[in-house]
Amino acid sequence: MALAPLAACGDDDGGPADGGPGDAASADAAAVDGGPTGPTQLIFEPSSEVDIWQRPFPIETLRTADGNPSMAGFPNPRRLPLLETFFETIETEVEGWSPTGPTWFPFDGPLDVSTLPEDPAAYRDDADAPIVLVDIDPDSPERGARSPLLVAFAESDRDPYRPPNLLQVLPAPGFNLREGTLYGVVVRDLEAADPDRPIQQNPVLGQLLAGEVPAGDLGAGLAADWAPLRSWLDEEGIDAGTILAATVYRTGDVTSRMHAIAEWARAQPAPEPSVAPAPLLEMPEYCAYLGAWDPPQYQAGEPPYSMEGGNMVLDEDGAPVEQRSERAPFVIAVPKGEMPAEGWPLLFYVNGTGGVARQVIDRGRATAAGPPPAGTGPAQIAAQRGWGASGMAGILTPERLSEGGLGGYIFYNFFNPVAMRDNFRQSLVEHMFFRRLLLELRIDPSTCEGVDASAAEDGLVRYDPEHLVVMGQSLGSYLTGMLATLDPGWDGAIFTGAGGSWIEFPFGARSPDLTALARTVLSVTGTQPFDRFHPGIFLFDLAVGPSDNTHYADELLRNPTRDGQREGFDPPHVLVIEGDDDDNISTGLQRALNAALGTDLVGMDVGAPEDRIEPWIELRGRMRRAPPVRANVMTSAGARTAGVVRWLPDFDDGGHYVTFQLDGPKRQYGCFLETLLSDPEGVPTIFAGGAADAPCE
Repeated sequence: MALAPLAACGDDDGGPADGGPGDAASADAAAVDGGPTGPTQLIFEPSSEVDIWQRPFPIETLRTADGNPSMAGFPNPRRLPLLETFFETIETEVEGWSPTGPTWFPFDGPLDVSTLPEDPAAYRDDADAPIVLVDIDPDSPERGARSPLLVAFAESDRDPYRPPNLLQVLPAPGFNLREGTLYGVVVRDLEAADPDRPIQQNPVLGQLLAGEVPAGDLGAGLAADWAPLRSWLDEEGIDAGTILAATVYRTGDVTSRMHAIAEWARAQPAPEPSVAPAPLLEMPEYCAYLGAWDPPQYQAGEPPYSMEGGNMVLDEDGAPVEQRSERAPFVIAVPKGEMPAEGWPLLFYVNGTGGVARQVIDRGRATAAGPPPAGTGPAQIAAQRGWGASGMAGILTPERLSEGGLGGYIFYNFFNPVAMRDNFRQSLVEHMFFRRLLLELRIDPSTCEGVDASAAEDGLVRYDPEHLVVMGQSLGSYLTGMLATLDPGWDGAIFTGAGGSWIEFPFGARSPDLTALARTVLSVTGTQPFDRFHPGIFLFDLAVGPSDNTHYADELLRNPTRDGQREGFDPPHVLVIEGDDDDNISTGLQRALNAALGTDLVGMDVGAPEDRIEPWIELRGRMRRAPPVRANVMTSAGARTAGVVRWLPDFDDGGHYVTFQLDGPKRQYGCFLETLLSDPEGVPTIFAGGAADAPCE
């Protein structure tokens, strides 16, 4: 991806610019540089007229007149139009604070943070932890639950976005907070770094903790918002006088809109192909067919929506409104052999970024000598185990977008956050429709020698609606988790080259280098701090949060009924295949997804100790198990097989492709499919690796 054109988005010098971290913050920084002599304390101005670095942030009282999070006083040091777009999106379309974003506490001097725990679990599990993020909502079924945390202290005076002496707190990625829930963050038992400026409680903070109303236009709202925090502190027996920083905020509802759109999509009639499937390729195990359909497009404007458009158009009832249609090729695979009367079980494959419809049949093992032989992709593995397969060209891919797609990476549209959010919504609706199209297809068995469909009443080939597994690679894995949650009826979900979390996303891919891209987009030079707590990442996560796959993955097995909103949801079995040294999906992204899912690690972790996911598996309360593994996770709907396997790649930076390059993962997902059918209870088994076609025993 070319980064040079993006550099024009902001100034290229390294120093601070007007507007950030804000004129008031700049004045405060100057005062600090002048050498304050009083005690070190939290900066807390209960006024709406100051920038965000003059008080804790986020804070519940900072809402617009319509109840959306207010971005007043948020830093935009380079006066970037992109950040103004983020502000507008958040203030008009986001209803609450992020369940995954950071919290900031500005202090007027440095703190001694040497004793802060490095283990995220300590903040959750230690009753005397110096920092806690806790559910304080009186109506929450998890009131009192604490979260594992990442904590950092910003000291740099070269950060154009953040002032020095900023305490930063972040829910551990993959441990998302509950939606629509009131949370409190409490800091205590820290010392100032300067012994001549001992730390003390800010008077405004003391007033709020005592139930008093501080002066300032936010005072009354703050006092009311903090009542649940005061109640929790009283119940816990925590001395309010020991608290050095705190805030209260309510998370937004980031998933209900997509659930409503999915419910609408499920009620629509099945579409029909615009081009009937015709023979494409014959392999010893199966026959492939190529067809096309015309998915309706609900996004405004013209793709790729680089700078404008891309919003999903909804009517007053929240239903998508068709704007046009596009031609999308698709490929299906029909196994050879005797088809069951109900039809062939179906592996529903979802491509990654820039993928084409044929990947389901062609994405096999590549070598230095050339690409994989045609027909050696997932469809071959599926057919060996008695499963059919399908794949389609997704939105903004080369088969549907002739130019401007940046190899498919325009799907992740940093410059147009609404388009990026709704690219996911459009793609999900299309795949839901495509699933229904496939289940209505009928194929003449005479077009594939070796197929016997005589068990069906009409003698035609079809797919069995009762035996469906969704499988996705890379971006396809993001969509897989969302589809498995939003569109019930999958027996299994297979995630490959898989990750999650918008907080982790800019620090994931090395090819292309998304960190470099994000720095360029935000005009952050290589000498300036850029991390998971960065205000630019905060804005991105908040604006595009409804398309963060971890918000849906954490419902799949751990909260399948959505707190009783959908009784009877039957969660799928889960297999995640990861590779070490993945140049697209970092270890952090892998950790976040598997923590959200709640998988066990099957077999050994691989790679360098710092690049393993097992610590995050254990942080979730799961464990490493030796294969074979079956029915290892208990859900509200019964036992499910749910595991992640990890493999070393067969070439440098090749971890993203282990599912297609190595025989071991092929055996694992092949046997996952086979045992779904053969197991008396329909519960699959995750085996150790081996030959791709080895028996499942």
